Amino acid sequence: MSHRARALICSAVMLAVALTAISMAGAAGSQSGSHRLLIRCVRTILPGPGRGAATPVPGSGAAIAGRFSAFRRARTAADTIPASVHLATVLGDERVLTYDPSALVRLRRVGATTLFAVPATLGSVTVPSGCSRLPALAGVAAYVAAQADQRGSGPGACLVATQPMPRPQPGLSLPGARAPKPVQQLGILDVVCRSAPVIAGYVGAFGDGSPAGLALIPDGIGAITYTMPSGDRITVPVTGNLVRAPAAVMITPSPHPQTGAQLTAQLTSHLPTSITETGGPGQAAVTLPRPQALIPDTVGEFTFLRRLFSRSGVTASGSGASSSGDESVSCREQTHRCVAVLVTTTCNSHGRCRTTRSIHRYRYVGARPPRGTVGATTLPTAPVVGRADRFVRHPRRLSLVLSGTPQAHVGVIAIVSCFLHGGQAEGGGPPLTRTVPSRSRIVLPGRAGSFSACDIGVLVTSRRPGAVHVRIVRG
Repeated sequence: MSHRARALICSAVMLAVALTAISMAGAAGSQSGSHRLLIRCVRTILPGPGRGAATPVPGSGAAIAGRFSAFRRARTAADTIPASVHLATVLGDERVLTYDPSALVRLRRVGATTLFAVPATLGSVTVPSGCSRLPALAGVAAYVAAQADQRGSGPGACLVATQPMPRPQPGLSLPGARAPKPVQQLGILDVVCRSAPVIAGYVGAFGDGSPAGLALIPDGIGAITYTMPSGDRITVPVTGNLVRAPAAVMITPSPHPQTGAQLTAQLTSHLPTSITETGGPGQAAVTLPRPQALIPDTVGEFTFLRRLFSRSGVTASGSGASSSGDESVSCREQTHRCVAVLVTTTCNSHGRCRTTRSIHRYRYVGARPPRGTVGATTLPTAPVVGRADRFVRHPRRLSLVLSGTPQAHVGVIAIVSCFLHGGQAEGGGPPLTRTVPSRSRIVLPGRAGSFSACDIGVLVTSRRPGAVHVRIVRG
């Protein structure tokens, strides 16, 4: 599933950054109470996985259905999202409490994308006690205010866009290995949920951030006119409770870093000053002025998310540090076979990390071994007899201590991920040979004094029987 749009204008981009900060903070796994509180606060405030599924309550959307004819028509088999898509889980990730599966309807197909609507009850954004006092969460009130402007809470509806997507295939992409045939399955491309008051207001008619650029419009509105800051007026029709806002009113997030003042100027010059909804014959037009708080709240949300991102000490290009590792592949032309060894450190949402190793043997495709695999050094394939994982804050000098069954030669694989404000560095170097017992320095990727924290995972391999005790210590 793709990263779904969640805000009116530009906050979807910043939210992606902030969600990266969540997973990075979780991977860092600080042992301090304040850092654990930060992780809990961020996960509570922002939408994302792990919130639990929304509860299906058939018939709960009657009040919303009374305002949209699309929900009241006779349903067919086309008005169904397969269970394999896990709609309840996706809606739960969007802070939806309940939804009405009996009122789920297909609205429109745009290319390969199918747009559905479903009545839902939206949860509010709450800030847990103590969170607002954390330096990284300074300004969280602006985020909560922007969410109230753009999303609201209580009874409302969600637009859900589905699309065929490549299904992940089991196995790894290894050099020279036969690639599995691509398989597609239906998945959710985008979700936007808004409360009934927001749908009926300026933001609901604006439509930016909605799936396929379409916005859900209540009954009785036949056209919408957007009055631009330049004085130009653009009118578009409403068809089947849907409107597609013109391209002229859409805001494209800047690919370059913006200041709050620059974003304010961009929104002021591009957002319609008012939106006029026109009904049928004999019905009065309703003009919705741009809410005065909309731009300040959006800029405040942008500033808050950017500050949260920077203070978490991560980069937008990071993978979330939930998984990092090393891979080696060695192939022999004589046997037409390869051996791949993958060492991975995986961290869960509570900061608990574990380093594991997997060995893959396969025949390569083609007449010659894949480039770079002949004569390559393979990570140790002997049985793992000892392991250790440790997160260290403010590392200076770290050592690896081996004890247990005395041995002259054991293999040591170390995976080191270090974090600093604004970046991440990984290292560990090639496999080492050590004796048991022994004490040796762990090489960090760069100047140790520059890192705010390091995750270290160590595996010890040996073909001799007997356990090896592994410790990562300071000094």
